[in-house]
Amino acid sequence: DNSIYAEVGLKVGTHRIAHLAHKMGITTPISTNPAMTIGGLKVGVTPLDMAHAYETIAHGGDRVSGTMALDGAPTGIKEVDAQSGQTLPDGHHRDTNRLRLQRVLPSGVASTETSVLETVLQYGTARAAAIGQFAAGKTGTTSNYGDAWFVGWDGKYTVAVWVGYPDSLVPMTTQFQGGPVLGGTFPALIWHNFMLSALQIESERAHKALSKKIASQTGATEEPAESTVTSSTSSKSVHAPGSSTPTEKEQPHGGGAPKESEPAGNAPPSAEPTPATTAPAAPTPAPSTPSPSGPPTSNAGGTGAPTGGTGAGN
Repeated sequence: DNSIYAEVGLKVGTHRIAHLAHKMGITTPISTNPAMTIGGLKVGVTPLDMAHAYETIAHGGDRVSGTMALDGAPTGIKEVDAQSGQTLPDGHHRDTNRLRLQRVLPSGVASTETSVLETVLQYGTARAAAIGQFAAGKTGTTSNYGDAWFVGWDGKYTVAVWVGYPDSLVPMTTQFQGGPVLGGTFPALIWHNFMLSALQIESERAHKALSKKIASQTGATEEPAESTVTSSTSSKSVHAPGSSTPTEKEQPHGGGAPKESEPAGNAPPSAEPTPATTAPAAPTPAPSTPSPSGPPTSNAGGTGAPTGGTGAGN
């Protein structure tokens, strides 16, 4: 219930909340009015910032960055090689990004948040995002239905999905099967399908690596059969703290305030949970949806910035 988090937020203090949000990875200005506890921001946040901030929770309270990033920011660069016969500015021929961690949240708090947000996928607003193994996350919908979010993570990836119109605020009141677009609809389904694709790719790469290893040791040329990601609904929870932040770019706009049990469309979604299971799941069929005229765009961990609003999440 958002009213509980709003009450706790006011007791803790909005300035302290804003300070911690910045430490976790949010780079845009954060309002400190009472409505900010449920997403009432004058300036919106970006999917990349949301993924980075949630990655702090996924990594047990450590903000994740690298040696090629500035001031603890995320980076998508793995390494840089100089052209043949040349060197990099530091005189080397190659520079490799190295992991940097900064403790910004007590590990116990991160663990509690993870446990709470696991239930969002188990029996909360993001059941459509469940992938058949450990995952946690939070949905968010602005009260004018102009922005819909789902931000979640598994044992390796942290992904933020925003759905909306990039150039203006357009209330999405009928675009999901004749009903409004909420965080638990398109965003959760997009997250679900993206994660299953990622799990499938990881599985195929692992089998190829195993095949190469076996071939090098035995001289065999036959590869093991490719694996597939299958559905599972085991309730065994597997907590893996590390995660990375995939990014894809688009420019969300935003506005309004979320309502019911999700965070505001442009603030870090507040707590709710998801089930944990043991094996990667096959995608649940997405409900057939009418194609809206001038369809909204989705942004998975991208770099656009929705604008603000007030209200509670849904």
